[in-house]
Amino acid sequence: MQLTDRHGRAITPGARVRVGGLEGTVNRLEPQYGVFTIVIEERTGKKERMVRAADAEVIASEAAR
Repeated sequence: MQLTDRHGRAITPGARVRVGGLEGTVNRLEPQYGVFTIVIEERTGKKERMVRAADAEVIASEAAR
């Protein structure tokens, strides 16, 4: 089972995602539960948060110039 965001884009480890007002990098997938863990970098350090795939949006990477 593959996780997808609300627009149908695949969620893969290392992808940048936006969830609400937070942005982070996908760390670990739990497709059987429809969730994944993201790493959020803050001024005080890094923290992990588990989120539902249905609430996420994959951030498209910018094309190289």
